[in-house]
Amino acid sequence: MGRGRPGTGVELRESSIRVSFQYRGQRVRETLDLPPTPPNRKHAERLVDEIRRRIAMGTFRYADFFPESPRAQSDDVARPSTFGHLADLWIQAQGQLEDATRDQYAGAVRLWKKLLGTETPVAELTHQVLAAKVGSHDWSSPKRHNNALIALRGIFALEYRGRRALDNPMAGIENRPVVRRLPDPLTADERDRILADLRKHYDERVWAYYAFAFFTGMRPEEIIALRWSDIDVQ
Repeated sequence: MGRGRPGTGVELRESSIRVSFQYRGQRVRETLDLPPTPPNRKHAERLVDEIRRRIAMGTFRYADFFPESPRAQSDDVARPSTFGHLADLWIQAQGQLEDATRDQYAGAVRLWKKLLGTETPVAELTHQVLAAKVGSHDWSSPKRHNNALIALRGIFALEYRGRRALDNPMAGIENRPVVRRLPDPLTADERDRILADLRKHYDERVWAYYAFAFFTGMRPEEIIALRWSDIDVQ
């Protein structure tokens, strides 16, 4: 039949659909065992779009899409993915985030590169290896542990997608419970002793600031933003 929209990489045949895309400097073609119906054509076009996206990001693997193809085995053997490369790709994929969040993720990635090794093949990072690394690291707090896992999960989710999602070695590695401490406010006596010490040893303006904070209950950022026009002296 040879029908298909130009530029989509999809060709409709008598009883199947053939897709094509540029990979490693050459045009490759694979046949999908699907009848050339309109819904299947749209599915094939989305498939080619996803393949092209992964090729551009450097995360495409033949076996993810065409496990029965002769190219699948040779492709994975010839080009093993390293953790450092995968982690860098994940950071690049976070470009739309706020700078502060992106910087936080970048710090977590540096930590994981140190713990897991930049040149370690991703295939060697099994669930057992990851669980041992996560569990043996001396985390400063459960919150730090959980925040670092956000990045690690994202990295492996980039690798284990589609048909390989069930093989993700991060499955079962859970967050630690964060125990929130109950507020422990100062007593009236403690407050007065602090204010008396401030008045004795510091400029009166320092005492005035803390006295205002204590008796109004306002947060520091609220006090900083406060203007005379905001105060009703009536």
